[in-house]
This record gives sequence, C-alpha cells and structure tokens, in this order.
Amino acid sequence: MQPKAERRYRAHIYWRGMDGRLSITPAVDVFAFSYDEAAKKVAGDDVIERGSIHKLAAKVWDLNGRSRLYCRR
Repeated sequence: MQPKAERRYRAHIYWRGMDGRLSITPAVDVFAFSYDEAAKKVAGDDVIERGSIHKLAAKVWDLNGRSRLYCRR
C-alpha cells in the first residue's frame, strides 16, 4: 500500500495588534497531510478548528477552494 502523499494547501495567519485590530498575512503555501496539520504548521500547535471568532489564528484552504478557519485555544 502506498503511503499517503502530502497535499498542497494555502494559508493566512491572523493576529490582533496592540490597537486591537485584526491583521492578516499574505497567503503562503503549506505542504501537509491534512487541514489540521497545515494550520499547526503555520500558526502553532495551540490551534483548534472550533473556537471563538475573537481568537482567529489561521484560514487554510486547498486548491479546490474548500476552506477551514482555526482559532487559538
């Protein structure tokens, strides 16, 4: 059986500045086995898929346009 290949994802990283405004980075390419792994690679290990909209960490999408939002714990 063939090992599962990494897929290409794109991701933005979100963060709140000192003034409280939400900022976003330009999209980056990430190679990972899943959306979750891609989010952890770009935003750190403390991200979860469900959470507060006020704690946005990353948006990850595949090349077909399906996306997921990840929040900080």
